[in-house]
Amino acid sequence: MQIHQINPNILLVLSELVKKLMAKNAENRYQSALGIKHDLEICLNQWQATESIEYFPLGERDISDCFIIPEKLYG
Repeated sequence: MQIHQINPNILLVLSELVKKLMAKNAENRYQSALGIKHDLEICLNQWQATESIEYFPLGERDISDCFIIPEKLYG
């Protein structure tokens, strides 16, 4: 269950952002502080301009500077 399902006053994009922050697998979380900073700045700018936040793809600028091996094994 996601936050916006518990409290409909929470915007979907904010619910998805929290879900990404709390993801069980590390590869599904933000990989850098710059990635979350960028997403939060988009939210802030939209809120200040229109007092609403339109959904946008999260983590577009979330780039890790080190090689990460996923926890899942594919074969």
